Amino acid sequence: MSARDELAELLQENITDSLPVDPSKAEIHDQVGTAVDVLIAAGYRKPSTITTAEEIRELPALTIVVYDDMANGGLLQTYVVPDDGTVMFRTCEEFHLMTFGGDYIDAKDMPLPLTVAYEVTS
Repeated sequence: MSARDELAELLQENITDSLPVDPSKAEIHDQVGTAVDVLIAAGYRKPSTITTAEEIRELPALTIVVYDDMANGGLLQTYVVPDDGTVMFRTCEEFHLMTFGGDYIDAKDMPLPLTVAYEVTS
């Protein structure tokens, strides 16, 4: 199933459940198709999950990933892939225009899984 089809299915389920009257399938299909096209044009992309160090190394430079361990009492941490893509840059403070506060961490030592929050595209 393509990302567009998956998004359309999700929207169709939610639109159908939220309508007070029972519209025709054609009406729902048209509404969903329009909504999906608008969302994709606006840059929607399903967040991807990174589960290996090799996947970290394949990410484009300046990709932002998140490690969320809050359910286990841990931290929510944000990382940026530097221009070489081989190590991660952990941000301990807010991002600044020219400098970052943090430490370089080898990809093999990163906590996993990571969720891609922003990926630079060409």
